[in-house]
Amino acid sequence: DSLYYLLNKKVIAWGNNTHGQCEVPSRFNPIADSLTVLKIDAGANHSVLTYDSSGIKKMAAWGDNTHGQSEVPSLSELNGEHTLLETYCGYNHNVAITYNQEIDYISNLEAGELIDTLVISLITNSNYYYGGPTPSIISIHPVSINAWGDNSFGQLNIPSLFGAFEDFDAGGYHNTIATTENIFSNSLDPYYYQNPYSNLGFNSTGRNITGWGRNDFGQTNFPIEYIVEWMSGNGGGYYYGPPSANSAPSISSGENHTIINGSHVYRSPS
Repeated sequence: DSLYYLLNKKVIAWGNNTHGQCEVPSRFNPIADSLTVLKIDAGANHSVLTYDSSGIKKMAAWGDNTHGQSEVPSLSELNGEHTLLETYCGYNHNVAITYNQEIDYISNLEAGELIDTLVISLITNSNYYYGGPTPSIISIHPVSINAWGDNSFGQLNIPSLFGAFEDFDAGGYHNTIATTENIFSNSLDPYYYQNPYSNLGFNSTGRNITGWGRNDFGQTNFPIEYIVEWMSGNGGGYYYGPPSANSAPSISSGENHTIINGSHVYRSPS
């Protein structure tokens, strides 16, 4: 089955409709002016649509619900304290990544403390270059990963993660996330950031690729002969230079394989 978001504000689907995965809810045909589609994703036989309704983030799902994959989180799980960042579909499971905007670790970083949880940096007034007219503002918030649906291969069992979130994707029955190894800084500089996820305003010693779920083809094991480096320009892991030079790796997942692309993916020293 296939999904498509038309410019005249309709969502249409076609193909196999055995489980009703092509039966788009009527409120999206046409889409009301008060609704903004944020993302459409599809699993094996279900569809998930995330949208904004007058400033409130919501989720709709339809199709196969054998494993509860077409159920959706409540409004309180997508808004307020738990602000929705992104959603992903595996074959029969879904993942929603949220962050807590009410908690900010910026003072911890400024004090040179190590942050031992998964976080995201958000940028306000980003200049993308040194010496811009208006200083950028960085905030650091804890991230939560919520998964539901089929757990036959442990794809809902979120491992212990820390560092800064950079990218994620859900495969057929597995998930993969890219994070920094850690996050700390004694001297945050508000001019060095890349919006929205790449965390260029702090120190790090490297990057990690973590996978979990089905692994019969090694799809959750990042090859040991490769590393994903953190660009360090002046020593100590702190980055100086254009944001693109330290861009986050990107992840794409198929049914039984995973692909990573990035400017700092290298073979490990022998």
